[in-house]
Amino acid sequence: YAIEIDYIIPEKIPQTPIRNEIHRGLFLVVKEAINNISKHANATKINFQIMLSEVDLIVIIKDDGLGFETKNFDGNGLKNMQSRVEEIGGKLTVNSTINSGTEVKIEIKLESIFKK
Repeated sequence: YAIEIDYIIPEKIPQTPIRNEIHRGLFLVVKEAINNISKHANATKINFQIMLSEVDLIVIIKDDGLGFETKNFDGNGLKNMQSRVEEIGGKLTVNSTINSGTEVKIEIKLESIFKK
């Protein structure tokens, strides 16, 4: 089935090289989040947002799917996502409400992203 994707991405993203492990870690976590939505959420819509502040990169992936009880969830997908984000110096927050969807938020300090 089709899932509609809305995205908000800054018009001007600095053309600064990022560390390979940051690139790989972010890619794999975003991929896992979208894969989870397509497999489990029964969602019709995904909102994908990237925000840059003076100090942080924030990525938010939100769906309108079934949601789940996060404190009782013991699947490997979320644990792997958590580990990957922590390995690259970031913070992962997952909020989910039954029948209202799930939001995955990744926050990483810009100083840890850029190649030095």
